[in-house]
Amino acid sequence: MTDARAGPGRTAPDAIDGTEGGCQADEMRTLEAIGAVARALTPAVVVAVGCGAPAPHREMGAAYRAISQAQENEAAEDAPLELRQAREKYEAGRRAIAAGAYDDARRLAEEADADARYAEAKARAERARRTAEETRAGIDALRREVERSAIY
Repeated sequence: MTDARAGPGRTAPDAIDGTEGGCQADEMRTLEAIGAVARALTPAVVVAVGCGAPAPHREMGAAYRAISQAQENEAAEDAPLELRQAREKYEAGRRAIAAGAYDDARRLAEEADADARYAEAKARAERARRTAEETRAGIDALRREVERSAIY
């Protein structure tokens, strides 16, 4: 006898007491559904976990450009320590990429970029200081010349 509350093709006793596959069949279908979902998601999880973050090529490129820019602005003469640190961090970042340590490589690239920009800024500041010093020396020389002319 079929009972409308039991669902299609089930008898009332099947749905109530678990005999002849009622509740057990529902549990099996639930487990099968969970298994199907797990099988469907497994490749995505493996890719996400296996690959992690992508290699920081953009960050490494930015660091390389910053180092090149600092070299063009003569940071090697006016901020050699800072430029050397930028180069060392950039090279360490390259080694980290080769080792697959992308998070470390990203951090090192960002630090190299910051160090190179600092070296460039320090070099510019040093050149500005020298220019100001030369200008002051020129003004002082002119002042002495004017004072000497006023005496005669």
